Amino acid sequence: MRAALRVLTVALLSLRADAFFAAQRPGAAARAQRLVTKDALMSADLGLHGTGSRFIPLVQLGADEVAPRTVPVAGMYPGITVSELMAPESSPAPNLGTWHFDFTDPEGPQLGTVALPAANSVHLAEDPVVLVSKSEVLGLNLSNDVLAEVLVVVDRARTKFQRDRFFAFAAPDGSVEIGWRDELPEGMVVAGRVELVYSPHLPGMESRASGFLEEEDDFNF
Repeated sequence: MRAALRVLTVALLSLRADAFFAAQRPGAAARAQRLVTKDALMSADLGLHGTGSRFIPLVQLGADEVAPRTVPVAGMYPGITVSELMAPESSPAPNLGTWHFDFTDPEGPQLGTVALPAANSVHLAEDPVVLVSKSEVLGLNLSNDVLAEVLVVVDRARTKFQRDRFFAFAAPDGSVEIGWRDELPEGMVVAGRVELVYSPHLPGMESRASGFLEEEDDFNF
């Protein structure tokens, strides 16, 4: 039963955010509905990427980049049995330039887990979680204006407000807003600091031909 649920969850990942979240946790449909439009997420004083001379820390994976892979631990040797060796279900490797999610604990409070490429800011995060967001909601302009789902790494231990950083803000109504602010409004609390945003490399993001050989992706000096 748990194996079937994991397969179903992975299949739903490619659907719209509202359907995806609704399939994962009770009451999530209402939260997902608020993600449908960018305007629904933003307060008037919330700044996005590229506004007010603030830029969210963004890393885009390369077209041929191999992301870390989450691999289950079957047990200890010597002493492990054949049945224990064969019991865990492995997840497929992510496509080049992308990542994959792991849903081995569908009953847990998290929607899943994801293996992140190495980065100092992620390594040093004390209490990190990942939010899956649409790039346009954050104000990101990706290569060739391609829209994508991105991974937002939030360190929940970093709750000191700073004007020049991006944060996940907790609104009085319990919703979350990601962006920057000049001042922290009354009733608004910093839930965590945005440490890094990962963007995948998707079809259509390739550099457009400029006519100059040295500017082509596969050119070597």
